[in-house]
Amino acid sequence: MLKWIIGISFLVLLVSSVIRNNHEGNLQAARTQEQGVLLVQMEAINNPMVSQLVNEWRTAFPVPDEGKLTELKVLFQRVKANPAEAAKFTKEAKQKELDKVNALATSPLTGDAKAQGPGL
Repeated sequence: MLKWIIGISFLVLLVSSVIRNNHEGNLQAARTQEQGVLLVQMEAINNPMVSQLVNEWRTAFPVPDEGKLTELKVLFQRVKANPAEAAKFTKEAKQKELDKVNALATSPLTGDAKAQGPGL
């Protein structure tokens, strides 16, 4: 009887794991597709800095999580309202800001801070 209970428990865990992985895969595919649509719309603004930002975003976040997708939505609205603002969100601009901070103080354990990618 104990073998049956253990066997059924294992089977339930296995099936629930497969279902969960499938659901997460579907959510990730939807996020990736939505990101692609937003990036195409940003690219349609036809501004060199916006294009640079889009290219950096594609490179840095090819598979977005929920947080990065939300950040991209906010970024899209800001850039759509004022395309010149795109220059502030590039990796280069973020690194310039970090260089100012690094000039004031650096951590002996981690060294200088580096920009991880474009964004807010």
